[in-house]
Amino acid sequence: MIGFLWAIGRDRPMAINQLLDAPGTRQSIRTRKLPLRNRYLILLLCILAATTLFRTIHLDADPVPWFTEEVGYQIDEGYKTLSPRNLFLYGDIHWNQADQYRGWMTASAITQWPYYWAFELLGPELSSARMVSILYAVACLMLAAVFLWKRVSPGLAVAGVLLLASDPALFLFSRSALFETRLALFLYAGLFLAVMLPPRYQKFSVVPVICMSIPAMFFIKLTAIVYMAPVILCLALVSLREHTGRLLNIRIYMFALPILLVLISAILYMNQNVWFSTFNFSGVVSRPQSMFFNPIHTLSPLALIMAYIVLLEFLIRQPTAIMVDGYRLCLASMVVLVPILFSFFVYDYTRYYLPLVPAALLLVIERLSLGHPLKSEGRLKWFSMLGMLAVIVFLALAMTLLATLNYYIIRNMPIAIGSDSGISAPALLKVYPLFLAFLGVFTFFIARRYWSAIGSGLYILLAGLYHYWPWYLGCCGGVSRLSGTRDQKSDFSAY
Repeated sequence: MIGFLWAIGRDRPMAINQLLDAPGTRQSIRTRKLPLRNRYLILLLCILAATTLFRTIHLDADPVPWFTEEVGYQIDEGYKTLSPRNLFLYGDIHWNQADQYRGWMTASAITQWPYYWAFELLGPELSSARMVSILYAVACLMLAAVFLWKRVSPGLAVAGVLLLASDPALFLFSRSALFETRLALFLYAGLFLAVMLPPRYQKFSVVPVICMSIPAMFFIKLTAIVYMAPVILCLALVSLREHTGRLLNIRIYMFALPILLVLISAILYMNQNVWFSTFNFSGVVSRPQSMFFNPIHTLSPLALIMAYIVLLEFLIRQPTAIMVDGYRLCLASMVVLVPILFSFFVYDYTRYYLPLVPAALLLVIERLSLGHPLKSEGRLKWFSMLGMLAVIVFLALAMTLLATLNYYIIRNMPIAIGSDSGISAPALLKVYPLFLAFLGVFTFFIARRYWSAIGSGLYILLAGLYHYWPWYLGCCGGVSRLSGTRDQKSDFSAY
């Protein structure tokens, strides 16, 4: 797998020629290009079929105990499926008069009614509700496969779908009866449709995303606006920039902007109790570092680390690759802005970051599609807007690396640091500046000289580790659970 991705990312024409020159394949493949494309298509379909099958194995098993320490991942399935279960068993969402739990039947109709239909078809079991989640996840993978097949080369399309299908976080949450998989489907369906619009309709690219945002916010979960807002903003800015000279577009946005503002204001007003109790502005103002102290490293750290490295390379060497392309700009905005937006929330559970994982992996595929090395567009001015953005990305990368090292390696060492395993939150605050300085020196004074030779190889190496990452997670989780060394004190996301 690592060699396959390396060949695609480093030099696709040369790699394909070497594959075609293998004994017994030169005459059969080199003379016709269509069979090679068909073989990629067959491989892609096999990956989709295999990942669907694997997700259905032992579907009634308990949630994986070592994956995340978030309690909601372990118990929220019961709360999320309680109303449709009661409706199926007792004919009402409340099973008796003392039951005052509101449930999600009216607030999240897109998730609840499919659960009810699954209970009617397969029985009132948790595995029935999880089957609905698998259908949503497979639909999202199929949309991504179609989109990547049209946008990048067949080899990269296969690699992208393989990364999305084998990511541990996406795999495990697709087997859980929670809401984030549905949010991801609506988010990326809108984005893919917007990008695949014909050129003459690209000025309306924001429309599919808005059409997907409205049902996601009102019929799945209101937090969908956190993911959708950066995408809508980026597509609107790109479309307005490309068609500024056309009076029609100016009129469209002058008409649409007040409507959008009124809609957002109405949403905030109707749900003011929810939003005001959710936001924590004072905490962020008093502790700005909380914008980077989030549990994202416990979800899919390799994907985020790769995405941050890709963003840094784009911003330093070729910023127009992001700024001109609306699709890449949307992916970059989600990776950068969504964690910062969630830092304003009183609680930011690990599962809230799940829709970011596909964006991070798709951004890596976009980088590989441009070849290596990237052509430099000149020296980056660090005090410019792009330079400040690169600083923010670098700060996020440093924290993600440090938190990943602490959570998956230091905490699982047999040597106890104090009364708890790993480095506690106060100690991380002290270590972070030193680690940031070390990473800065290494990145800009040492690795920069060899980046043209090792850049794509680093992405491919991290991507290939996805095949071994679940095994390492399982070993770490099993050892930690058996020894009882994990403690809430070392989970700095709570601070």
